Amino acid sequence: MTQQQQTDSYVQATNSIHLVDGEKGGVGKSLFCRVLLEYCITKGLSDCIEFVESDLSNPDVGKIYFTDEEGVKHYIEAEFTNEDKKRSSADIVFELAAKKSVIVNLPSNIYSSVTAWFDRNKILTLAKEKNVQICKWFVCNGGNSSIEKFKESVNDEKIKDITHIFVRNQVIFDDWTIIEKDKDLAEILARENVFQMDFPQFSFEERNRVDAGQLTFSKALAEGSGFGILSKQRIKNFLNATYAGLDKLNLLP
Repeated sequence: MTQQQQTDSYVQATNSIHLVDGEKGGVGKSLFCRVLLEYCITKGLSDCIEFVESDLSNPDVGKIYFTDEEGVKHYIEAEFTNEDKKRSSADIVFELAAKKSVIVNLPSNIYSSVTAWFDRNKILTLAKEKNVQICKWFVCNGGNSSIEKFKESVNDEKIKDITHIFVRNQVIFDDWTIIEKDKDLAEILARENVFQMDFPQFSFEERNRVDAGQLTFSKALAEGSGFGILSKQRIKNFLNATYAGLDKLNLLP
């Protein structure tokens, strides 16, 4: 079955939970999460989603997109943890999904806590009962350890039935030809509930300026932002290329 056939056969659930993951730090997870949010804004989906910041030690996505000029937070925080007194913190993610689709920015090194939350709460069973689709967007930097973490997630009995999206981060790594020869990975990507998309290259200068200024992409493209005509065009090209991949998958609200 081709990826297009997989997408065509996908039945949209009432709402969905989108876990933006990468497990390792520095794989481009936060940047990808910001583009997902920008996509929802551009497509007029803002009223259809809730954002949950789970990277509490570095809440950069929530700070950039949902914190006003007075520093007031307009987003929900949740912590995936195995500590007894905090175990229910992440429950808000599923509670929100009863009304809207949810995008969750996960921290690094959180795999065991997230899968434990799925397991002890029987999230997969509950999701089927409530007609909630669960997607994990796994951002990969092309490194062996990153790829192995993706394989581990897809093959984990606790979460293997959720939809996995293998996000090939070409911002960091642009030659995937060797990785495409990985037979185990190829078998995984052929599964019905596993998809793949490219996160296209984004010029260092514009990426660095957007990050340094803690800007949404909309602000970077606005009049008076300080970005030149060609700088704005490079940002638009990057966003449009990513949006094309997201449109093809059709997994967002």
